[in-house]
Amino acid sequence: MSKFNEFKNLSVLYAEDDSELREITTKTLQLVVGHVFSVTDGTEALSVYENNRIDIVILDIHMGSVSGIDVAKSIRKSNDKVPIVIVSGSIATQDLLEACKLNLIEYMHKPIEFNALIKVLYLAVDRLK
Repeated sequence: MSKFNEFKNLSVLYAEDDSELREITTKTLQLVVGHVFSVTDGTEALSVYENNRIDIVILDIHMGSVSGIDVAKSIRKSNDKVPIVIVSGSIATQDLLEACKLNLIEYMHKPIEFNALIKVLYLAVDRLK
């Protein structure tokens, strides 16, 4: 696992309303990054984002009253640099079009595979440099 050393200082905000998926992905993230803030909805995601140092944001696109797109838009108002990844179970054109405007580093399909997650963390680290 030493090859993931550059991830050890990273703080990741992960928002997913599906508890099973959230648990699995959170555990996976915890293997490679320093700190994971795991939340269940967009409102909670914004609160955590505003009150903590977050290096990378991973958002489920559809969750409760505040979607991942809404969270990303809100974050982008104050920070156009933080790497944001949108995760979706569907590939809806409207969602993709909205996501394109948000300077995302990736649009991932659920469930997130380990290798895809690692790849996206490398992309994020490159973006942060």
